[in-house]
Amino acid sequence: MRSKKTHIGFLIALILLTSCNSSSPQVLDSQDLSERDIPIFSEDDPVLGNRDAPIQMVVFFDAQCPFCRQFHQTIQQIEDEWVSSGKLVIQYRDYPLSKHRFADNTHRALFAAHQQSQHNLYLINLFAEQSLWTQSINIDEYLIQTAEKLGLNKSTFLMDYTSTAAGKEILLDKVVGQEFGIREIPSTLINDKLYRGALSLSQLKKILEAFSK
Repeated sequence: MRSKKTHIGFLIALILLTSCNSSSPQVLDSQDLSERDIPIFSEDDPVLGNRDAPIQMVVFFDAQCPFCRQFHQTIQQIEDEWVSSGKLVIQYRDYPLSKHRFADNTHRALFAAHQQSQHNLYLINLFAEQSLWTQSINIDEYLIQTAEKLGLNKSTFLMDYTSTAAGKEILLDKVVGQEFGIREIPSTLINDKLYRGALSLSQLKKILEAFSK
C-alpha cells in the first residue's frame, strides 16, 4: 500500500503532465464518478448560484488556457436559464498549468479577489482581456491594476496575492483534480460525472437537461 506522501507525490507528477485540451476541444468524453468517495463540491471555493441547487457543476480551469476561455463564454450563455433560475450552481477550481507563464500569477489573483467576494467579476475580466495580459511585460502590475479597476482594496489584495494560503489553495485544487481523474483542462464535473474538454453550447444544454429530468 502506498504511503500518503508517495500518493501525493504521484498526483503532483500527474499534474505536471496535464495539458490544455487543444487537439479536439469539442469532443465529449464522460466518466462516471459515483463510486468515488470524494466530495464533488468544495465548501471553500467560490460559487456562482445557489449552493442548494439540484445540479452541481465544477469546472477545473487555467485562466491562461484559450479553451477554458472558450468554455467560460459557453457557460455565460446558460447562466440566465440555469443559474439564475436556481437549477444549477457552478464552482470554478484552480488548475493552472506549469507550461503557462502567467497561470500561477492569475490564479493567485483570483484567490485574492475571492477574499473580497469578487472572484467571478475578476475571472470575467481575465478571460475578456486574456490576449492582452498574456503579452504583458509586468503581469503583477497588470493584476494589481485590474484589482483597483474592479474596486478591490489594493493593500488587502496584495497581502492575499502574495500569501502562502494562495499557493496552498491552488495546489489543493490541483491535487483534488487529479483524484477525480483530471488529465486535461477544461474538465467539468456535473453531479457524479466527469466531462473532458470544452463542451459546446448544445452539448452542455443536453447534459443539463438530462440531469434535470
